[in-house]
Order: sequence, then C-alpha cells, then structure tokens
Amino acid sequence: MWLRKGVKILAILYTLFIVYASLGKYMMQVIPKDINGGDKIAHFGAYAVFVIVWVLSISLNTIRDDRGRYLKYIVLSGLVLGFLMEICQYVFTSYRQMDWLDMVANSVGILIGYLVSVKFMRLS
Repeated sequence: MWLRKGVKILAILYTLFIVYASLGKYMMQVIPKDINGGDKIAHFGAYAVFVIVWVLSISLNTIRDDRGRYLKYIVLSGLVLGFLMEICQYVFTSYRQMDWLDMVANSVGILIGYLVSVKFMRLS
C-alpha cells in the first residue's frame, strides 16, 4: 500500500520537477556547456524517465487489463507536457527560448520510455 502511494507521489513530484527544470532560471547552470548536445540529452532523459515513472505508478495501481489504455494517456501527456513547456519558455521567460529540437528530443525520450515500459509490462 505505501509503495503504491509512494510511487504515485514520486511520479507527481517528478512531473513538477520537469516543469521547474523547464522554466527555472537556475536549472540552466546544471547542464555542462562543454558537452555537445548536452541539453538535448537532458531533454531525452527527462522525458524517458517521465514515461517510465508514470508507467511504474500505473502498473502498481491498476489492474493488468487497463495498463495498455493508461500507457497511451501517459505518452500523450508527455508529448503535451513537452510541447507546453517549450511554449511556456517562449511566452513566460526572457532567459529561455523555444527550440524545436528540444521537442524532438522530448519525443524521442518518450518513445524510448514507451518501449522500455512495454517491455517492463510484459515481464510483470
């Protein structure tokens, strides 16, 4: 019982972290500038983990027959979140900029997270 709630809370907190990391001024200093494409790697990883954490939460909190349906919602939510964060960077911040390649990196991360999650769901 506590594991189910804990993973759901983790998924919610991780989503809030993505929002903070996408819009926060201080998060820009976390990614080393000397790594070529480091920003895209961070976007990719963040959204792959987003899908995996939410799938883990759903896997622990729903019956097996409903998991595939929820997986579609998680993927769609990740895509919408990534798109909205890029739009919000453009509209609400002066220190961030919208980047289509970031959206591509987010989407590839979601795809990889999806593939890992499908493999995980078959094993469980």
